[in-house]
Amino acid sequence: MELEKHLVRYVVDRYNVNIDARIGDETRLGRWEAGRIAQLRLMSDRELDICLMRRDRRVVYRGGYIQFANLSYRGEHLEGYAGRWVVLRYNPRDITSLLIYQEAGGKDEFLSRAHAVGLETESLSYAEAQAMSRRLRRAGRSISNQTIFTEVRSRDREVEEQQHRQTKRVSKGSKPAGVRPAVTPTPGEPEPEIEAEAPPLPIKVRNRRVYDYEAKKQEYDLW
Repeated sequence: MELEKHLVRYVVDRYNVNIDARIGDETRLGRWEAGRIAQLRLMSDRELDICLMRRDRRVVYRGGYIQFANLSYRGEHLEGYAGRWVVLRYNPRDITSLLIYQEAGGKDEFLSRAHAVGLETESLSYAEAQAMSRRLRRAGRSISNQTIFTEVRSRDREVEEQQHRQTKRVSKGSKPAGVRPAVTPTPGEPEPEIEAEAPPLPIKVRNRRVYDYEAKKQEYDLW
């Protein structure tokens, strides 16, 4: 996610606002705005979900449960839709929460949210869920919300351990800033004076606008 943020910042802050060599005197952003027919209206959150999130269809089971990506989800108001097909909208970078719609008159109408049971406070991408399911299957273990939850926690521990090892390597290979070696004075001599260190200069950070890379790929049909 950090890498994607850096890529988006480069595209937005440098690539789009620089002169396009094919034109010579106009930026890419300026060329796009010049070709715009009218001011685009602001879309609602639900309209953006339909445009930007991925789509799938599933049947609602008794009790308002849905199966997706080998996980069980439960919707807040789906019990009355048992046995019916509904439309799922999901963010592939985090599938612990789904948006549920129903098809009506050629349009998708929002019904409810559905959350992965036992994973409501976790973060799990679609690709990670598929990889964990394959790993569990190869190990001969059952695939359920509980076993996926165990895999998620194992992933988090591994990431924390890697970060800890990296921090130890960095601290071991460099001396902490501002620490001076200890000086032992000769008996009878005055202790050496320690110069006060100048305060660090303030760091100026530019304000940057961060865009959703997945949303931009969907907008420009780059899937």
